[in-house]
Amino acid sequence: MSQNVRSNDHLNNSSEDEYLEKMKGIVCGTAMPIGFDTWSTKEQHDWLDQNIRKYFPNVPETLQNIIPGAFSLIDYNRPQEKLPEWVDMDKYRRGQKYLSTVKRVFTWFNGEPWVKDTEAYRNMQFTRKKHLMIGTKVSQMDNEQYYAASKIANSWCPEYELLRKDFATTCPFEEPRQRPYKMFDGTSYKLKSINDMTMAITQANFVLLPVLYPQNIGIHGVTDEDLEAYCHMWKCYGYFLGIKDE
Repeated sequence: MSQNVRSNDHLNNSSEDEYLEKMKGIVCGTAMPIGFDTWSTKEQHDWLDQNIRKYFPNVPETLQNIIPGAFSLIDYNRPQEKLPEWVDMDKYRRGQKYLSTVKRVFTWFNGEPWVKDTEAYRNMQFTRKKHLMIGTKVSQMDNEQYYAASKIANSWCPEYELLRKDFATTCPFEEPRQRPYKMFDGTSYKLKSINDMTMAITQANFVLLPVLYPQNIGIHGVTDEDLEAYCHMWKCYGYFLGIKDE
């Protein structure tokens, strides 16, 4: 074990030295702090990281902080039984809740949700009841409550505003009646309950990536017949979730 630690430390030190030498070559001719060459490796490393925006101005700001990571090796010797101080177990448990949805869907993949007394059947029943409960709750909201609950406040996506601008400049002008769901704007009626349209759009999130970009998510050598079968499988699930065949 100690030999592995020494080996990993040696590799890390070598990578940091290569990073510093490379960065010194890039920033050569620019103003450097007085006494920079007398600083410790860590001090030099930290200063370059903090000022990296100056030397890579054409790299998106959100990606600049990962550049030093190319010269920092993974720590394979980190003890697995010891938690770091920043771990928040409440957040960890909360993050795990999404796993239950994935596990339920996987039981559909591995079974036949129309066969009673199977795990796939029970999880399909659970999903149907959950959808009914949410649909009932949402349909009882007034318009103000509905829009307040569905608005994403303070989005964590750092590129959110940039993407909005891109869409605004690249998308063509809207044609009349291009968005049918807006026909009820200005009226007291709102499409607030779960319906075939919202369910079809939701289901598309499970289907589109494997069909349109299979190789980008690790699905290689897939045939048209495989993709057709995958879509057929989801058509079955959509049927049992209440979506009309049309």
